Amino acid sequence: MTDSCHANDVTIIVCTRNRADALRSCLASISVAIAHTPKALVEVVVVNNGSTDHTGNVIEEWKRSAPCSIRVVDQLKPGLGAARNGGVKQAQGKYIAFTDDDCRLAPDYLNRMLAHFENDGRPAIRGGMVKLGDPTDLPTAIKERPEQLVLTYPMHPGTVALGCNMAMSREVFAQIGLFDERFGAGTLLRSAEETEFFYRAFQHSIPVIYVPDMIVFHFHGRKTLESMRKQIVSYAIGTGGMAAKHAFSSTLLSRHVYWDARAFVRDLRSGGRSSRWREASEFTWLTGVLRGIGLFWLSSLIRRSNAKGREA
Repeated sequence: MTDSCHANDVTIIVCTRNRADALRSCLASISVAIAHTPKALVEVVVVNNGSTDHTGNVIEEWKRSAPCSIRVVDQLKPGLGAARNGGVKQAQGKYIAFTDDDCRLAPDYLNRMLAHFENDGRPAIRGGMVKLGDPTDLPTAIKERPEQLVLTYPMHPGTVALGCNMAMSREVFAQIGLFDERFGAGTLLRSAEETEFFYRAFQHSIPVIYVPDMIVFHFHGRKTLESMRKQIVSYAIGTGGMAAKHAFSSTLLSRHVYWDARAFVRDLRSGGRSSRWREASEFTWLTGVLRGIGLFWLSSLIRRSNAKGREA
């Protein structure tokens, strides 16, 4: 990623792995959004994170009719954090937007996004509304808050925005660096690459803002309580990893772990006043957080070992 004159107003980064058919719909929605924003110069960077299905054919097919320049990054290192970084390193836009392969942009997405950023006097991050794309999916991995929200202490950074709908000025990366590749789907820590990024931005006084009119539709495909439970575990593990990483630089994330533990103990002491589902959910979350703390230290040891191996 260069800091010279920007060739594009917006770079849209789509990270994908083995979701060729979903990716086709995602790219089609980007074409529509670009058509609704004729004055903006847009590029798309598709990061293929080791797909083994017909993802490559879908990308080549879209290239033939794409209304913008498109670049493909083959990122073989597993993990959404690594995939996002692969896209950022190729991005040339003044603003960089991220969506996932199972999402579709609203037609006015780019117009809304640019309207929010054009009057900023400093670098900022914005996340938008994430609506349920398929009404038969469970209402998870969405954010439909109707009012604007700004990350402030002592909020958890994961409550502000979702990684499938986030955008930022490129200067953010110059100030806080790239995504931590130990986090994200496909890694030991399973999630939170964007949440950990938001937290570092917050530490550097970069605003992290939720705006409800920047909309994507999420077709996540989770239809069973077991699939939701697995997602909760993944989020909890990522949260634990974040708490472990920043334990010595700030008390905010450690405080949230303490609050989680206190809520679980309170439920256990309630004498049946809390529902069994809530008690089970609290237990699932807390044990996931504790797993995440351990897995963070394990992933850090692996990274140091790999670094020493490269130096040898």
